[in-house]
Amino acid sequence: MNLFSVISYSQTPERGETIAYINKTLGDRYKVTCKNTTLVVSFYNEKGEIVREDKVPTPDLDLKINYEAEDGLLCIPCMKDQPECLTRVLTLQKIKKGYGRLSIPVKDEKMFNSLKKAFEHLIRATSENGYKEAVILD
Repeated sequence: MNLFSVISYSQTPERGETIAYINKTLGDRYKVTCKNTTLVVSFYNEKGEIVREDKVPTPDLDLKINYEAEDGLLCIPCMKDQPECLTRVLTLQKIKKGYGRLSIPVKDEKMFNSLKKAFEHLIRATSENGYKEAVILD
């Protein structure tokens, strides 16, 4: 009976639901959007001004998402054949540069684990044809 309960409450969140979950978890200083297969992460300062924007095609991201505890970062690396798949724009300094990973500050490992599952789902949903997997975001 318990197995049935788990299966019946599993769901395949739509892209919008997944992005809303990510944004709610990250809080006001970060905003994730996704246009077609391009993931955009915007970073804001205390005044609400955008200070950094990272753009990356989701098919170029590796699903080997890791947690850097020392710096408190969720890191999503680029595929080996796309060493600088991410374009980072520092808006105040007007600097544009390629990077080999997407890195997003997280509070702790619990927050990392929640976001890891959501980002994996979002990346797969936007880059794999026919992807449908039951995922519970929490």
